[in-house]
Amino acid sequence: MDSEPVETKTMLSKITNHVKFYTSEELFLDYIRHQPRSVVLILSGSSAKDILNECHSLQHINSVYIYCMNCDHYTSLTAEYSKIKGIHNKLQDLKISLEEEIAHSTILNFYSVKQNYNRNLTRESASFVWFQLLRNILFKMPTRIYHTDEAKQELLTRCRSYYRSNEVRLKEIDKFNDEYQPENAIREYTKEGFLYMIINQALRTEDIEQLYAFRYYIVDLWLKLVEQSDRFKTSPPATTDTDHTILVYRGIQSNKDEVNKLKMILKDGGLFAPNGFFSTTLRRDVAEQFADIYKERQNNIKPKIIYEIKINLQLQSVVLADVSENSVFNEAEILIGVGVTFKLDEIEERQNDSGADTYLLVKMHATDEGEQIARRYIDEERQEFGGKNETIVFGQLLIKMGEYRKAIVYFKRLLQSLNGKSDSNDNNDEMLENLSFSSSEEENNQRAIIYFSIGDAFLSEGDCERALTYLLESRRYYELLSNNHGIANTLARSASAYIAKQQCDRALDNYKQAMELYRQLQRQELNIAFCYNGLGDVYASPSIKDYRKAATCYKRAYDVRKELLSDLNPELAVSYYNMGRLCYLQGDKDRDASMYLYEALKRKEKIYPPYHRSIACNLHTMSIVYQRQGDHMRALNCLYRTLECYRQTLESNHPDILKLEKDIGDAIAIAGRKIKKP
Repeated sequence: MDSEPVETKTMLSKITNHVKFYTSEELFLDYIRHQPRSVVLILSGSSAKDILNECHSLQHINSVYIYCMNCDHYTSLTAEYSKIKGIHNKLQDLKISLEEEIAHSTILNFYSVKQNYNRNLTRESASFVWFQLLRNILFKMPTRIYHTDEAKQELLTRCRSYYRSNEVRLKEIDKFNDEYQPENAIREYTKEGFLYMIINQALRTEDIEQLYAFRYYIVDLWLKLVEQSDRFKTSPPATTDTDHTILVYRGIQSNKDEVNKLKMILKDGGLFAPNGFFSTTLRRDVAEQFADIYKERQNNIKPKIIYEIKINLQLQSVVLADVSENSVFNEAEILIGVGVTFKLDEIEERQNDSGADTYLLVKMHATDEGEQIARRYIDEERQEFGGKNETIVFGQLLIKMGEYRKAIVYFKRLLQSLNGKSDSNDNNDEMLENLSFSSSEEENNQRAIIYFSIGDAFLSEGDCERALTYLLESRRYYELLSNNHGIANTLARSASAYIAKQQCDRALDNYKQAMELYRQLQRQELNIAFCYNGLGDVYASPSIKDYRKAATCYKRAYDVRKELLSDLNPELAVSYYNMGRLCYLQGDKDRDASMYLYEALKRKEKIYPPYHRSIACNLHTMSIVYQRQGDHMRALNCLYRTLECYRQTLESNHPDILKLEKDIGDAIAIAGRKIKKP
């Protein structure tokens, strides 16, 4: 792919976390040939033919898009290369095509969680619980918030901006504006128009801001589904078994990634949930047509899967509706709502009737265990911290998922709603001015938690100034409420910000105050461990360098976390990282440093998204250790991976990227030979 402007890279990175950019055809082709996962290629016009000659036949290439200056020059390629889905010269058109492909994807995207649940969620488990809570948050929204002229105009404005160069979609939007009625919500979805595309994209990317912007329609869709679900369960189809169960089917042409993931879930005995609404059918023959099981595969492209799903209609957590009357197509469609949980029963390989090809029959059943896990998680959060309701937990899950910007937007909207104000610019902090403390105790407690959560998210992003501003407001509310636990939390988190600002005296004072308060309360071992870990950071800082005290504090934090936390808890990963970093700082313990840092990285890669800031920090520290050990190849590999993380999350001219590129240049010079960038 030719070098693209920052705008293009930013757009692609927002669509998916799994995007790679190449300027070298050789390196690009090497990556593609050894890539086991299904991929979508975006090629420049000038390189398209040469690259497609080399890789078009690879089975894991799902589709190809060409982005160029003149579309007419390359239209002839579509006859030669069947995987070309579009040729575009406008960035917005390319964006729409890619997102519509995601929305139409036949792959059943899902999150899994093991049955041996604990509160220390990995990123994927957090997403699982997040979807369990989504309908309870978004779909219980009061009418005064979602069904207003303001909400309708927000939806229309966003959609018109999104589809601004697509005349077909713009006409659909105008028609929606003139004719839409809530009773037609399901039909609007099943006809797969502009709403189908954009809502599925928002669900699959967990974009809470977009989902809120579409509240005018999406709440209607949910309410109509619930209404029809009640009717369906009361008068089920004739095929319903005596135990109140029905069978529905879904047929797809999938990829090896999904097959392997399904097998892993079955092996672990885990649960899984789709990340959005999804369609099934009462007719197995319709599912077989979608999977195309009667057509022989060429070169083993795309495994074919039939999902056979048993659903007990007495399960309250499952919302499903016969939408045949509303559907544009005659497919006996059963639409299943957000938050449904399934458990795999078995996976069978079968032959089609002619014996010419095979497909997988995946048997599973609906369960309410997902809802139970979410409820248990909320109850435990409430017991430990107090005052948390589903709306708070929902936003804090975004933080645990590494979605800091989404969390900030969400909590600011929540605060505006609590204050009875209309939406305002999410990037300003006017809400901090002229605060009123005249609300009820419950409302002030909610405000305290929300301000803390916003500060926590800003600190996780590295914005210490804003973090401290919000944490200070949180502390003011907690002091008003005489809530020592809340005060201690704000002190401890503020201390972390002061360390980042190199204000070690203030950090030390905050940690000590927080520990004193925690010790007055019960079951605060982990919070005290957090403070010991922070004290270790203070003593290890460049202005103090008391490594003996730092080691003692880190060890005390590690011992508590090792005893009380699961092996994949982020706090335990932090302890490994800090002990490794301290060994490096001491100057004569590089072997121990490498061991601890590697242990931290292993855990972080299982906990966080691929380009998380914590992973980048870990890799960068490892590169420094490897350089000092003289292992320049490993050091460069870590630096390149760090740069890849930064490029996915920061602007191309961000100081951290510029400094890292210089570090890579210096490392190459030290290595004594030129090494190509991946």
